[in-house]
Amino acid sequence: MNINVNNLKLFLIFALISCLFSCEYHTEEDIIAIEISNEDDGNGNNEGTPGAAATFSANVKPIIDSRCVSCHNGSRFPDLRTYDGIKNSAAIVKSEVSSRSMPQGSSLTNAQIQAIVSWVDDGAQNN
Repeated sequence: MNINVNNLKLFLIFALISCLFSCEYHTEEDIIAIEISNEDDGNGNNEGTPGAAATFSANVKPIIDSRCVSCHNGSRFPDLRTYDGIKNSAAIVKSEVSSRSMPQGSSLTNAQIQAIVSWVDDGAQNN
C-alpha cells in the first residue's frame, strides 16, 4: 500500500506542475493591446497610433466616406454625408462600429474602430 500512496503523490505533484506551467495567461484583450500601433486598413490608409487623439478630417471622415456613406447617403438613417450628420449621430456610430454591427457585411479594423471611438469620446470635434 505504501507504494501506491507514493505513486499517487508523485502523480498528483506531476499533474499540479503540468497544470501550472501549461496555463495560458493571455486573454484576447491583452493580445489586442499589443497589436501593431500603425494598422493599415488594406487600402493604404493608416489610421495612426492608438491612444493618439483622433481627428475628424484625418481619421474619422476617411473611414466614414469609404465604409459608410455608400449606404448612409441621405436615403437611410443616419445621414453620414456631412460633419453635422456624423456629429449628431456620433453615439450611434460609436455603438454600431464598436459592436461590429456596422458596416454590414464587413468589419472595420481595430484601429479604425478605435479612431472613431476616440473621436466620439473626445467630443466629436470638427478638427
